[in-house]
Amino acid sequence: MLSTIRQFAWERLDTSARRDAVLARHARTFLEVADSVGRPGGRHRMTLDAMEIELDNVRQAFTWSLANDDPDPVATAMWESWWFWWMRGYLSEGRLWADRCLEAPPIGREPHARALAARAMFAIWSGDYEFAVPALMEAAGVARETGDDRILGYADVAAGLVRGLTGATDDGMDAIRRGVATFEAISDDIGAAPGFVAMSWTQGIARQFEDSDELLVRALCRARESIPSSTWASPRPRWPSTA
Repeated sequence: MLSTIRQFAWERLDTSARRDAVLARHARTFLEVADSVGRPGGRHRMTLDAMEIELDNVRQAFTWSLANDDPDPVATAMWESWWFWWMRGYLSEGRLWADRCLEAPPIGREPHARALAARAMFAIWSGDYEFAVPALMEAAGVARETGDDRILGYADVAAGLVRGLTGATDDGMDAIRRGVATFEAISDDIGAAPGFVAMSWTQGIARQFEDSDELLVRALCRARESIPSSTWASPRPRWPSTA
């Protein structure tokens, strides 16, 4: 029944003089839903749940914007929401949307860098390091000019982790530390947390286990610090101030 009502409403809209204006408003609304994942207070379960509930509307918003030669807001939305596509198991679809943005001829330089950074993050988790590292470096070059510290932080952490995984432990640790320092400078605990995890993994690969447990505890504490206390049933642990 709901499908029938939806089809009827779409047919009425399709013949309406207000069709394009309504679809443009729809696109703006649901691009905003995707953008919200990357903003302060986003990247939490409630925000990810909200996007998953509206995922068909988000897809429609992306499709409409790209079909109307307006890829810039989609590229920004993909960068802001890459956590969602990764965390909720939509990695292949996220990669597809990022690719569609990158292939759009009218895309701007900064949105291109954002879409490229998102595509690189998906490539990291797919094991496609040959694409990921150069893409991250290219995106970071633009981000350095524009002052986009979040892209710089993730580029250093992700590229550093790849270097650690592929044997360049010292170079990898240096890059990850830069990324963590960037996140700390902008008070982004959710960005810093995977940085500490990446440091622990890199040390483990090099069989340097002295600090690896402490780094994981630190990552857990940073992640919990970023989540509203009302979502926790028990007191949150705190990292010692002397660390």
